Amino acid sequence: MVMTNTKTADLVGRSLAPMGRPTRLEPPRRPPAPAGSHGPDSGRSHVSSRACDVRSRLAIFGVSLPSGGAREGGDWADIFARTDRPGTVLTIGDAMGHGECAVRLQRRLRRAAHGLLPGRPGEVTRVIEHLDRIASRRDAIATYLVASIDFSAGHLSVYRAGHLPPVIIDHRGHSAFAPAPTAGPLGLGRAAASPSHIPLADGSTVVLYTDGLVESRSLPLGTGLARLRSATAGAHTVPVEDLTRRLLDVRDAASPADDDVTVLVIRLQPGEDNHARSR
Repeated sequence: MVMTNTKTADLVGRSLAPMGRPTRLEPPRRPPAPAGSHGPDSGRSHVSSRACDVRSRLAIFGVSLPSGGAREGGDWADIFARTDRPGTVLTIGDAMGHGECAVRLQRRLRRAAHGLLPGRPGEVTRVIEHLDRIASRRDAIATYLVASIDFSAGHLSVYRAGHLPPVIIDHRGHSAFAPAPTAGPLGLGRAAASPSHIPLADGSTVVLYTDGLVESRSLPLGTGLARLRSATAGAHTVPVEDLTRRLLDVRDAASPADDDVTVLVIRLQPGEDNHARSR
């Protein structure tokens, strides 16, 4: 892993640190707090990790920047170890709106997902449908994406519920948006996302992000997406922390943020079997 040290026991319920104080994503020593819990860090929970086998295969760096200088916003992201086989499950979401309503929705959806994920691949669609019902009961909307990496098979399964597609940078530096169709966002009753299965070779990089990175009042979505792809082209050897900082320029080049921004960069590193074969 690539981030500076912090107490692993406190990571669930902790937000991504500001750019000046990056936080290591480590497996916590205790499970997530149950729904309704308000621990010392419960109001700052945006990215966490329960992964045990992730450290040996993934380099990860992420940043979450709430808009308007707020301590917490409507964006969130999480990392889970797969329970069925070696791999990891990555999630990212964006509760529509601003202020306390968006914060409450992201907390509720995130707690619900923590109780259900990682799950088996066939269960992810049902998890998304459950989150869809939660948002619908609150008359709220959120986008959501689940990206499941299977280390053994070397592929990425993407489930999109209204969320923008990941960027995949292959081991040669070619950058493209993942060819993953989307269902409706959470809250509209149309979020039953079918997965897209995408080959993912060692050395590949996956970029997850929320729309605040690529769209603002002065930055049209198409222009922001084009800038994002340009910024990731040839970036297969750029350290994940440096790449994350580079990607924030996609937004900063246009105007100050008027929306929350979350970026999560993951690089699949060679496993022990691949190292052994290369010797």
